[in-house]
Amino acid sequence: RARGPVGTVVARDLLGLRRSPGALVTGTVLSGLAAYGLVHSASRGAPSVIALVCLLVGYFGVGAWSEGLRLQGDNTGTPPLIGLPARTEALAHLVLPGLLYAVVALVVGGVTLALGGGSGLGIGWAVVMVWLLLGPQLMAAFRGLPPMAVFTPGRGIGTTALWYAVPMLVPAVVGTA
Repeated sequence: RARGPVGTVVARDLLGLRRSPGALVTGTVLSGLAAYGLVHSASRGAPSVIALVCLLVGYFGVGAWSEGLRLQGDNTGTPPLIGLPARTEALAHLVLPGLLYAVVALVVGGVTLALGGGSGLGIGWAVVMVWLLLGPQLMAAFRGLPPMAVFTPGRGIGTTALWYAVPMLVPAVVGTA
């Protein structure tokens, strides 16, 4: 509590990643691959499918670091334990994944640039994509109840799959465009 409520949430998320090193490694590897591809996707003549695939991979990488946000989404509606409004707590849960992705993108982009690939613009593009990767994590954590079409005979499976896929498709479609 000495860090204040927001610092406590960030420290708790860091502790969660220390307790599950697999999530930390998985997120680092997937985010590193995504950043590497995004650095190259900003170069002239690169096919847009590279950005599409890299943003999908980046979504899963940042998602591996966002367990605290998902747990808050699961407990929405219960009294807050540390007195933060739900919105502030959700934004605090995005601090660690955002910082981790930005650091990984800068390191991977810097190494790529030093080895003669990519460009400064590509590094900037990869780092700016952090906003496009964090927003869908909020969408996924607080998606709410499924649409009523889930219970319609013959349409339930497709509607459910689309309902779950929307947060993943947002960064892919918007970032590729």
